Amino acid sequence: MLGLHNWIQFYLKEKKKEINYYGWKKSTLHEHLITIEYLDENQYRKPMGSVFVGSSPEFDIAIYTVTFLLSARRCTTVKIDGCEIQIICEKLTPTEMS
Repeated sequence: MLGLHNWIQFYLKEKKKEINYYGWKKSTLHEHLITIEYLDENQYRKPMGSVFVGSSPEFDIAIYTVTFLLSARRCTTVKIDGCEIQIICEKLTPTEMS
């Protein structure tokens, strides 16, 4: 799984100075979801990305894997704790997702 959608992965990349973090906004939809803006190690500026905060790595892997495997669409709406969240999974190769 690629991308910065896990708070642990984001923290580790920031600690190694592989990303330049510009700030965050708390979601009004869910307490464990924030929107972030950053510049990655390839100098790609991401004006808006989302990160689950406080979730376990197991949860993150499970939600993205299930969404990727069960959905024929790129963008899927899932309901987590009563909150609808859109998850985007992109197939990079037959065995890699982002």
